[in-house]
Amino acid sequence: MTVICAIVATIGQVMFASGAYIRSWPMMWGSRALFGIGTESLVVAQRILVAEWFIGGELAFSMGVVLAFGRLGSTINDNISAQFDYCVDAYWVGAGFCVLSVLCALLAVWMDRAHEEEVKAKVPVQQWKAFEQQRIDKPPGSL
Repeated sequence: MTVICAIVATIGQVMFASGAYIRSWPMMWGSRALFGIGTESLVVAQRILVAEWFIGGELAFSMGVVLAFGRLGSTINDNISAQFDYCVDAYWVGAGFCVLSVLCALLAVWMDRAHEEEVKAKVPVQQWKAFEQQRIDKPPGSL
């Protein structure tokens, strides 16, 4: 899910940069909506991933770090974007960051699966099946 959301956000950003290049407002609006859907869904997917990796106080701290980096990015964007409003190439830099995000999401999924396989190899089969059933009944991050 993380990779899919990052890809949707990347497609939205590439479409936005293309819309800015050809000066098409409708394309820019639609692509921003697509970008927003991708990024907001990505935040949810990231929180689920974080909830699977951390417990207790570590979970609260890690959720805070994820939130803080998101807010930091928004603040930097708010303060810098106005200085580059004339430069369409700046939107392509954003698309490059989105591609980097997709690569990071792929790395996170790979690390998560590798860790899961490592744990699975150490845990008895019945205990792993019970864990899997519990995960289905009550997914990480649910109340």
